[in-house]
Amino acid sequence: MRRPAALYALLALAVAGPLLGPGVVLAVDLAQVPHQGLPGSYAGLPVGTHEGPPSRLPLDALFALLGSAGLAAAGQKLLLLAIVFLAGWGMHRLVRARGAGGAGAAYAGVLYAINPFVYDRLLTGQWFLLLGYALLPLALDAWTRALAGRGALAPWRFAALAAAVGAASAHMAVLLAVLCAATAVTGRERGAARRAALAAGLALAASLYWLLPTPGANDFLAHIDAGQLDLYATVPQGGAGLAPTVLGLLGYWNNAEPLSAYVPFWPLLALTFLALASQGAVLRRRDRLTWGVAAAGVLGFLLALGHASALTRPAFDALMEHVAPLRGLRESQKGVALVAFAFAFLGAPAVDEATRAAAGRRLARAALAAVLVAVPAAYGFRLAGGLHGELGTSAVPASWSAADRVLRDEASGSRTLFLPWHGYFAHGFAQHRVVANLAPAFFSTPILASRSVGEGAEHEDASDPAEARVAALLAGGPRPGLARGLAALGVSHVLLAREADWGRWRFLVRAPGFAVERRWRGLTLLRLRRPGGLIMTRDGGPLPVRRLSATHLRLDARAPAGVRLGLPAAGRWRVDGRDVRYAPWAAYRRNYLLGALALLLVAAGAATRRPRSRRAPRPSARPASRWPARPPARRWRPRAARDPARGW
Repeated sequence: MRRPAALYALLALAVAGPLLGPGVVLAVDLAQVPHQGLPGSYAGLPVGTHEGPPSRLPLDALFALLGSAGLAAAGQKLLLLAIVFLAGWGMHRLVRARGAGGAGAAYAGVLYAINPFVYDRLLTGQWFLLLGYALLPLALDAWTRALAGRGALAPWRFAALAAAVGAASAHMAVLLAVLCAATAVTGRERGAARRAALAAGLALAASLYWLLPTPGANDFLAHIDAGQLDLYATVPQGGAGLAPTVLGLLGYWNNAEPLSAYVPFWPLLALTFLALASQGAVLRRRDRLTWGVAAAGVLGFLLALGHASALTRPAFDALMEHVAPLRGLRESQKGVALVAFAFAFLGAPAVDEATRAAAGRRLARAALAAVLVAVPAAYGFRLAGGLHGELGTSAVPASWSAADRVLRDEASGSRTLFLPWHGYFAHGFAQHRVVANLAPAFFSTPILASRSVGEGAEHEDASDPAEARVAALLAGGPRPGLARGLAALGVSHVLLAREADWGRWRFLVRAPGFAVERRWRGLTLLRLRRPGGLIMTRDGGPLPVRRLSATHLRLDARAPAGVRLGLPAAGRWRVDGRDVRYAPWAAYRRNYLLGALALLLVAAGAATRRPRSRRAPRPSARPASRWPARPPARRWRPRAARDPARGW
């Protein structure tokens, strides 16, 4: 195949399809708004349900920049195209560099780019995780080059790609570490350990800004318990059992209609992928990278079984209990990414061998190659056309923008309670798809919204006293103390969106202490007759305050004694005269400064490196013979041993 990039560009366009039209894509965890800003979670503030982890700061900052120019939707579309293109092209390039033919490389690229794992995560809006998944082949290729010492800048190239994987998804960074460790252990080249230490050290330095612990990360990890492991465990599908489900690249807990629902013969396809990968491993058994990828695939398989299997549950639960940073892998089905990687990489030589062994003319070999490449394409056919119409573009109603203008005038110094009181609910303007609550990201004034992801304690990702307090107040109905209780939390307005089960809170329109401020199509804005504020006196009266930043407020006068705070995580704010500061921000600022310094040092190290120039061979001191040199005797070796991709 002479132009593989064109193939995967067409594949990406086929997947995106109607999603390239105007509007933003809203899908469960993908809750970006047209004028996306930088979430306050990067300062440690609890502002919404689906908050970006610290690792994603560069990407969210980029989307905030695009949002300021009204280009967030365009950024989404580029992200979708990049996921499919980079996954396919990167795997194609990786196996091609190891000596695979055009048919094997195309099989590997198509299988890695469109499969049930990609389908599930696209459907539920985990696009940044998929970006990290798409970068894994490129990162592994850079790692092998760094270990082999191919180029002075190879370790820095790997560090840049590893940092990009981590920025997209910390979970994919962990899986990349598994890949790198497995391939490093199987290699025996002289000096490989030193070069591996250099490349890994540079990657860690480039990712230092999110590897250092933060108060928010510690709170999140401490909240993960056995209930959450049960909730996020891998789910067997089709009555085939857990192991066949994982081998079929399935088992995601949050998709009621996975690809297996549309491909009834999926166990046969899973068996085909496993057979080709096994045959490819035998064919390339002299290649040490083959054994590294195979080992990583086995580890990914065991990880995907995780808490759901009696075989792996004791070890998995012990790791979750005793190694706190690994609790972020509570949803162990992400290990399927390594299974897909191994299937694609190891299956490529088997496909090449089958096409070479095909009897008949060149046309017959081409037909067999097309059939083999069509196998993964048939498995992932539902990804075409915006996942067969499962996803679509949406426009946030104009009423939301009108409400935002009113809130900027009336509620900049207080909090607005947003209802329905759910972290996720079906949005009518998103074709009634369940999406994370858009209000904290959309409105420019402080929003008090639910952070719950479902009913029950196992659905909670954080312990928020305000969450429990508001839920208790609303459950009591139109009581006289309802408005007073909300005002104590800093609330001055209530915005009721007519979405999902909004009728549960319709009683607020006539509840004592509330007044209807504005009505729009799909929205009702209520005002508390005795409103609260971000900073209040002892008796609950709001104090004039200016927001200098998300973590720094300033009063017009010195704070009186007994001041009350209507701020998120109110117990973590510190009042000093006229200034009110969020205390955990100091830890985040320290991490970002250290991370920026480490990045500068890594960049400076790369700038000082110079590619090695190819020196001309020195002339031999021996006089030239009158006879041509006798060529060395050639020993016969099997085809696999003569493969140019042998070793690193």
